Amino acid sequence: MLMELWRAAKARDLDAMRAAGDRLYPIVRVIYAKPRMDMHTRIKAGLKGLGVIRSAMSRSPLLPASDSAAAAVAAAMEQAGAGGQAAPPAFVSPRPRNNQ
Repeated sequence: MLMELWRAAKARDLDAMRAAGDRLYPIVRVIYAKPRMDMHTRIKAGLKGLGVIRSAMSRSPLLPASDSAAAAVAAAMEQAGAGGQAAPPAFVSPRPRNNQ
């Protein structure tokens, strides 16, 4: 969906931008709900639900998303039509790491 928004913006297609934004809105509302400091764990819950990451565990001091928060993210993604999307290919950096 974010890529749809990007492509529509690049093409200056306002109708397509609005449609993509409308689809993203429920997810954005859930991810950035209060307390906002939990947004990272809610994002991870969504990425795990999509199969992009294997674990939604967070490093200390963050706690994992609550079951209700993870369920809200899943419901928003389903409402937006993102629930069944296949995971995108892994990102591969074009730059080598320092230890290579």
